[in-house]
Amino acid sequence: MCALRKFLCAALVLARAWSTVKSTCINSTTFTQTHSDITKITSNLFWNCSHVMFVYVSNNIIPELSNDSFDSLWSMRILHLSYNNISFIQEGTFSGLRQLTHLNISHNSLKTLPLNFFDNKPALAHVDLSRNRITRISLSVFKKYELSNLSVVDLSHNLLTAFEPWAFVNSPIPLVNLSFNNISTFTNTGNWSYTKRVIYDSAMTDLRWNQITTWHDWYLMQYKDTTAGPESIEAVLLELLTDIRENPLHCDCNMYNLVKTISNSFYKYSNNPYMNAECASPPELKGKRIFFDIPVRNLVCNLTDNCPAGCLCQDHPALRQMIVYCNGKNLTEVPKVLPDTEFPEYVLYLGNNYITRIDNVSYLSKVVSLSLPNNFLTDLPDFVMQTVAGDDNAFVNFSNNQLQQIPESTQNIKYQNAHFYGNNLECSCDMLWMVDWIKLAPGYANKDLYCTFDGKTHKIIELDEDVLNCSNVGNIILIVVLSVVFVIVIALIITAKRCPYETKVLLFKVLGIHPSDKYKLDEIPDMPYDMCVSFDENDDYARQWVMKKLFKNLEGKKPFFRLCTFARDGKAGAEAESRLNLLERSRRVLVVLSSKYEKNQWNDYELCQTERLEPNEGRVIFIIYDKISEKRSKTEPLATRLKERKVFSVHDRLLWSKLRYELPKRPCKIPDKDPADTDAGEEQINMY
Repeated sequence: MCALRKFLCAALVLARAWSTVKSTCINSTTFTQTHSDITKITSNLFWNCSHVMFVYVSNNIIPELSNDSFDSLWSMRILHLSYNNISFIQEGTFSGLRQLTHLNISHNSLKTLPLNFFDNKPALAHVDLSRNRITRISLSVFKKYELSNLSVVDLSHNLLTAFEPWAFVNSPIPLVNLSFNNISTFTNTGNWSYTKRVIYDSAMTDLRWNQITTWHDWYLMQYKDTTAGPESIEAVLLELLTDIRENPLHCDCNMYNLVKTISNSFYKYSNNPYMNAECASPPELKGKRIFFDIPVRNLVCNLTDNCPAGCLCQDHPALRQMIVYCNGKNLTEVPKVLPDTEFPEYVLYLGNNYITRIDNVSYLSKVVSLSLPNNFLTDLPDFVMQTVAGDDNAFVNFSNNQLQQIPESTQNIKYQNAHFYGNNLECSCDMLWMVDWIKLAPGYANKDLYCTFDGKTHKIIELDEDVLNCSNVGNIILIVVLSVVFVIVIALIITAKRCPYETKVLLFKVLGIHPSDKYKLDEIPDMPYDMCVSFDENDDYARQWVMKKLFKNLEGKKPFFRLCTFARDGKAGAEAESRLNLLERSRRVLVVLSSKYEKNQWNDYELCQTERLEPNEGRVIFIIYDKISEKRSKTEPLATRLKERKVFSVHDRLLWSKLRYELPKRPCKIPDKDPADTDAGEEQINMY
């Protein structure tokens, strides 16, 4: 009986609904089923309603929309689905609604939108998706379809956490309402970039009442097409028109570029309400309008990493400096490390502490202002002043310390920017540079800097040599002489270290200093020749050089050395024995390496006999005559023969000095010659 009753009740409800639908659709352009406890929308709900233009199905309990829910409503213009429990929309649900202009799905439970949400909707003008639970929307939802008539997209009161350029990726949307979300940053997951300003003039995004606390230039610059023009925050802001009012904005150095650019542009005077954005923090800037009430110099960032305990470290982009405030913090030394910063200059306030010295800290080269008044400094290292003075506008304050001297490098800082009053300065001749330093200061500078000498206090600007008894003419002369001698000695030491052999040759040439003879054969009394010369007798150029250059310089100038060659001094008889005899009776052997020297069998014979007879190192001397022999001297087998030998070049400017240095200290005596030998020798020379 109960089952029958339930069936009859359900049939009655269905009949009423069917009757209502039929009565609503027939001869009507509007379909209304609000507050009707509808749980599902199918095509049967709109039977005989293909001509309907306005559909209102709000305030029901519909959980989802299927892709056939509105298949028969080809003429629909307005669709209201607000105040339901819709959490899911199937792909293609609205694809057949080409005439749709207004879509309201507010006050539901949507978490995202299907990728083809805007498919086939060229007439769509207004979409209300407010008060859902949307956390993310793919950029493709807007980018994929032509939405030239879309003017408003309301996504307010959702759960979005990041801004995406939905309003700009296709045809610009005049208003995308993103207010009352949880947006705290800007992203660009689709790698979109804008191109021309005129395209986006009518588009705007409402970001009020979100969670944007910090600002970074890259929030907008990530959408900038770097090939389209100069990268300017102003240009990007004008084109993307984001309203960031009513956010908990923390106004710090990250806003510097934005505020500076807008404040210097016409955009500031455009009466645009967006320009009235206010700071929520820090406390001293709370409630102030970012673009009107705050000087850019007040936009700073507090740095905590590596900031000394109790100190305040701040980035000041307006000054392009990091400023460290450590006054009265009981410091005993200059901080060893400071926070990292992008700015090139450091300013340090370290007054009223117990600092006794300044170490060469790693960041010192970046310091342009160093203030240490009322400390216990007894010495000011020269490297401190040299480093800080590297900036044209450097400033130092060492007043009220215990300094007795000031480094001369301090004069590279303008006197008016260097404070030293209240120290125990001692007058000395070394500080007379300070007189001109102080005199060059402008009239407004306080020039009353004092020092003490012989128990009396003197004004430094009035010091001179007479007051300090600086009779230093003799000292200057002595210093100059000693300096010159010192420079010469240093130069000789450096030269001797770099070129030890050449140094010994020069000393021998200039001063006659020669080490004691190193070779025992130099002590043999019956050695008739100082040097035997071996060369290619078939090489005309080499032969002429030996006869006209070598003999002339060594036999024709003091001290007169006695040289021999086979062509001139060889005895009649077996040629091999004659050549060997000359080699054995010579204290030195000079081998002139020309291009074909080794191809001459007698030259090769002489070279082999010389190496066999050589009793100690240094007896054989080689001269490279031409470029061919120079090249061959670096290859085998000649390279091994020349290793650790004395090897000179005919082009060496010190050649004759080197040869005289290598020859015996005492030349051989020239014996009285037999007339017959003389005639034979002259005949050989003429043939030669």
